[in-house]
This record gives sequence, structure tokens and C-alpha cells, in this order.
Amino acid sequence: MDAVCEVRIPEGLRKVFYVLYSAVMRPIPDTDEKAHERISLIKKMITALEKHGLTESVLRYGFADDIAVFLISGVILNKIGLPDSMVSRWRNILGIEEDGKDCSWFLNDIHRFKIWASTASMNDLIGFIPPSKDEWDNLNLAPMEDLSVVESYVWLRDRYLFGDNMKAWEDSSLVKSTSLSIAVIQMPFLNVPLKNWV
Repeated sequence: MDAVCEVRIPEGLRKVFYVLYSAVMRPIPDTDEKAHERISLIKKMITALEKHGLTESVLRYGFADDIAVFLISGVILNKIGLPDSMVSRWRNILGIEEDGKDCSWFLNDIHRFKIWASTASMNDLIGFIPPSKDEWDNLNLAPMEDLSVVESYVWLRDRYLFGDNMKAWEDSSLVKSTSLSIAVIQMPFLNVPLKNWV
């Protein structure tokens, strides 16, 4: 008997996070029509987030680490679906050699990528369009968003994307979720089921 692999797509806000994450974390399609569909889907999911009182900041802050690793590894392997000219620009600003073996740049550029993700136009972010070398170099001078803000968006990502799979959660999200649980237990007058908070 063949095993059936079933992918369960969550409902409600979890579904929005799931579809948004899936759309962002895929290579740019090789046809203009499919690339446009990808961007359209991402923008539609951002609009759906807004209907739930959230903003594109979920993408800018909550998904920044994931996008950075996806983009940088895709550039190294040349499996991101970008035109060669854009791959070359990313390689140039990241300082990646052709063989991709020198990874000394990685941690510093993850930090810079997060700053870029918070300030880039939405089209540049979801289209993986690199900034100029000067813009990239100047990102080290720009302040990083307050860590508590970033951690809140990461918590939202973990909460709605990974749900009960706590092994996939960031440590900061686990701490935040535990803190919220304790706050709800200590304030029973809120009369809100605990499962709605954590």
C-alpha cells in the first residue's frame, strides 16, 4: 500500500502566514507571468494580514532571517531564479566568491540584510532586487529596529506559521509565549481562553 503524503493547509490567519511564507520562500519564476503571479499573491496576503490588524512588518521583521538565508543560499548556488546580472550584483555586494566557499561575510551580512529588509521598498524586498553597493555598505550605519519589535514579529511568525511545533520556534518566541501565558493566568478577570493568547 502506497503512503499518501497529505499537506494540511491551516485555516484563518495561520493560512495567510502559510501562503505568504510559501510564496516568498520560492525562487523567482522564469516567466514574467508566473513572476507577476508570485508578487500578486504576496501582496494579496499582505492585504489579508492588514484585515487582521497586522502590517507588512510581519514580512519585513518576522520573515527577515528566513528570507536572508533563502536569498543568500540561492545566490551562492545560483538557484534563486534571478537574472545573472542580479545574481552578480548580490554576489558583489555580499562579497561572495564564485565558488561560494568563503563564508566570512555571512553573519555581518545577515545583520545588514535585516536592516535592508526593514527599509527597502516592498517591490525590491519581494523581488529580491539588490541595493547598490554604496547603499549596502551604508546599512551598517543605519540603526537596527528595536529588538523587542523584531521579536514580536518573529513571535507572530512562529505562532501562526509553526503553531504547536514548538521545536521550530525561536527561543525569544518561546519566552514571549510563556510570559503571555503567565500574564493571562495572573489576570483571570480578562476572561479570555488561554489558547487564544498563546
